[in-house]
Amino acid sequence: MVNRTPEGSCLLAIPCYRESQRLPAFLSDLVNQLAQCDLDVDLQVVDDGSGPVEFEKLALFLDTYEAHGSVLPLVGLASHKGKGAAIRAAWDVSSGRYDWLGFVDADGAVPAGEVIRLVRLALDGSITADAIIGSRWKKGTAGRRVRRKWHRKIIGNLFARTVRARLRLPVEDTQCGFKMIRSAAYASVRGRLKVDGLGMDLELLLQLHRQGYRIVEEAIDWMERSGSHVPLREHVRLIRSLFVVR
Repeated sequence: MVNRTPEGSCLLAIPCYRESQRLPAFLSDLVNQLAQCDLDVDLQVVDDGSGPVEFEKLALFLDTYEAHGSVLPLVGLASHKGKGAAIRAAWDVSSGRYDWLGFVDADGAVPAGEVIRLVRLALDGSITADAIIGSRWKKGTAGRRVRRKWHRKIIGNLFARTVRARLRLPVEDTQCGFKMIRSAAYASVRGRLKVDGLGMDLELLLQLHRQGYRIVEEAIDWMERSGSHVPLREHVRLIRSLFVVR
């Protein structure tokens, strides 16, 4: 195996909607692991209009990392718009300053160690791609421990099959909560990105695919966390996104 030195930088956005209870443990773990490696990564927490009380809780927690250079000041949206809007709020102001842009869900379903592993694969050139995405469906030598409730697994599998059939998108898992994209690739498709909610993953991947960018899926460990409930209206909006992004 060739040992490569990481090159380049990454901004990792963490979109939050009422995540003041779950984010602290995950962020603390992620910051601690980043401090022990040689990766150039900044973390941008974005509050998706959770309300003044939640925003204040997040702000107070992030203040404890004021001296830690990798954790940027909290960004807040004035109203609840959705995961896509929160991620773009971080990416839009930073795309020219970093080689890679990424995001990870705040609940810690993708463990900090897996985040570090995939970021390293991008920055050290182990994977040649324009986008690297975590996958709960793809099998590989690493990242095959997936724990989720049976009914969510069935729903997820059906949705993944529908995506492949309807959009002809060569991706097994569009909705896993970890993705990285080269800053230049994001800039080239940014004008076509309109979806604010959970369908942003679909839209982003579809536009990258249509522009000929190389998307690589990497098998990843993923563990469903307590409180990870997606309201029915969000499922409806996600399905509707299939028609919108097409």
